[in-house]
Amino acid sequence: GNPAAVCFLDEDRDDQWLLSVAAEFKTPVTCYLSRIVESEAHVSPNGSSTSTFPRFRLRWFTPLVE
Repeated sequence: GNPAAVCFLDEDRDDQWLLSVAAEFKTPVTCYLSRIVESEAHVSPNGSSTSTFPRFRLRWFTPLVE
C-alpha cells in the first residue's frame, strides 16, 4: 500500500492548517482523526447514547487538496 501520515487531533483545526500540515508530510495522503464528543454523537430519545464505543471523525488530505 501507499504510505499515509496519521494525526490524532485533540481539537478542531481549520482546513488551511490541515492542508499545510499535509503538505509538510509530503506523503500521498494525510489522515486526521478527532474524537467525537458525546454532545456531537447521536443520543436516543431516552437520553442515552446509542453507542458504547468511541466514535471518531476522519478527514483525508493530499498535499494539494482535501
